[in-house]
Amino acid sequence: MGKAGLVGGAVSAGIVGSAGAVLWHRLMRRPLPQVKGTIEVQGLHGPVRVRRDRWGVPHITARNTHDLYFAQGFVVASERLFQMELSLRLGTGRLSELIGERTLPMDRFIRTVGLNRAGRRLVDQWDDLSWEMSDAYVAGVRAWTERMPARPIEYEILQVDPMSVEGREAAVMSACASVFGSRRMISPSSVETASGVVRPAGIRAPL
Repeated sequence: MGKAGLVGGAVSAGIVGSAGAVLWHRLMRRPLPQVKGTIEVQGLHGPVRVRRDRWGVPHITARNTHDLYFAQGFVVASERLFQMELSLRLGTGRLSELIGERTLPMDRFIRTVGLNRAGRRLVDQWDDLSWEMSDAYVAGVRAWTERMPARPIEYEILQVDPMSVEGREAAVMSACASVFGSRRMISPSSVETASGVVRPAGIRAPL
């Protein structure tokens, strides 16, 4: 192989490598959330601190219930948005809206068993605090989806946008996912307050 062939091969490899790097950044790196520094988010009533331990697990400290669950929705959505949507759709028998005919048997099973109806009954029993927490959580999820730098790779592959749900629909889907994913439903209002800071106390957060 002559010098021209070597140079041409090197140039081609360089172009392929650069294109791969750009694609990697767009699909894998760009959607990732900011985990250092300070960001301003509309919807909070006061400052919230999110500290990640050495394993990357976020620990949230807030001054009130609304901000705690708003921040939790924001953080979880920033790291697990597609997983959240799959759980919500699975628990309500709506996977086929996203994936297609292959999941119709699962959707029919969920609806026949009645998990979607069980979710509605659970939501009807929520108290005011549970609704406050659920609404704040959903608002946090929405705040992330409105500012996320790019769709997660799963949405790019499927060429769809993240599902948007609000109010009672979001609460029912959350309850359905909780019923599907655990043996018992823990009341969302099980919280404890210490030194004026609201922290979760062994609860399963609404999805």
